Amino acid sequence: MHWVRCALIASSVLICALKVLSDDTAPGTNGFYVWQRHWSDKVESAVCSELETGTHDVYVLGGELHCEGKTVRWREVEVPERIWRHPRVTVVSRPLVYVTHPTEPPFSYRDSSGALVGKDIDLARQIAAKMGRKLIVEEIVFTDILPRLKGGTADFGIATITITDARRCDVDFSEPYAKGGACFLYRKDGTKPRMSQIGTLNIGVESDTIQDLYLCRHGCDPVRFINLQEAIAALENNKIDAVFYDAPLLEIRAKASGGRFTVTPLETREFYGVAVDKRRPDVLAAANAVIAEGGAK
Repeated sequence: MHWVRCALIASSVLICALKVLSDDTAPGTNGFYVWQRHWSDKVESAVCSELETGTHDVYVLGGELHCEGKTVRWREVEVPERIWRHPRVTVVSRPLVYVTHPTEPPFSYRDSSGALVGKDIDLARQIAAKMGRKLIVEEIVFTDILPRLKGGTADFGIATITITDARRCDVDFSEPYAKGGACFLYRKDGTKPRMSQIGTLNIGVESDTIQDLYLCRHGCDPVRFINLQEAIAALENNKIDAVFYDAPLLEIRAKASGGRFTVTPLETREFYGVAVDKRRPDVLAAANAVIAEGGAK
């Protein structure tokens, strides 16, 4: 069923443009629909008039249901209690927007059918289920995840995001759902990377990651790639000496290489968390609850 452009009828006609959405739980056609982001004094007056003199139900779309005293708060929007408690008013929560950057098994990747799968994806679905919400999954570039959350165009991100104090300035983090660290992947017939000599080697990293920053702080100017797959390809073609990345993913690559590649011991120890828009304490609470229950282990 589709929610389409509708008119909210009061003593005069007030047009509220509604985005077309596909939703199996969409309300029926015998009501009027208002997006919470369009709420204003004029919309409120029209809704009150309809509830007092009309017969139609009113659906407020996009609500987050943060009840604070006598209002329901949606970010900076407030709908008075006399409206959201009215028996003919239904607040319809929008889906959660989850952003991720698929890399390698076991965290997030595409299976043979092209579907996104992995521990990160499972955890995201468990969070949505905990909140009773539908989930929209968006695959984006890793460096866009935190800006999307900070800007309020996504609710949370899971993509083996390392918890750091610097990142906490922009987003909230859940409790760790996995621990790892970084190591080097290199050719067995090549030079074993050591931090004392990385300035003399061509080390590949995924651009703008924790590993990129770590190498720069230790005097290395790494060769930057858009993703891990491109870095591995460069290593296979002898264009770089090693790749520095999350150890769990590089260990899988080493095992699958038929003995061509191997890894060093951990150079760093890190914890991965769910990154959450700071305006979404409800999502953060749900993520922590799922993790405490052993979600996505």
